[in-house]
Amino acid sequence: MESIESLTARFARTSDIFTQKILTALFILLKEYPGSFIDRANLSEKLGIIKSSDELQHIRELRNEIAHEYSMRDITEIFDEVLQWTEVLIDILENAKAYIDKKNLKG
Repeated sequence: MESIESLTARFARTSDIFTQKILTALFILLKEYPGSFIDRANLSEKLGIIKSSDELQHIRELRNEIAHEYSMRDITEIFDEVLQWTEVLIDILENAKAYIDKKNLKG
């Protein structure tokens, strides 16, 4: 149970850091100022950082389910979904890094 909680917490934290910190900093460097989360997801798709804004929105919903503990689902169902979406999140992080490198946006 401790391992499940650890993985889900890290998934939630990583998705938060990506959407709140990394994307925000990236958009500031690009002089883009999308307002809502959906706007950030759509711009990320347009830039090629993510395949689909739906992916990022689903990760956000899963993160909310983990962080706010308001899910009525069994923890093992959430764990299975986190395992499935961890690979997608890693791909998104690698795409963001490649985009930053390509645009030479490192500090």
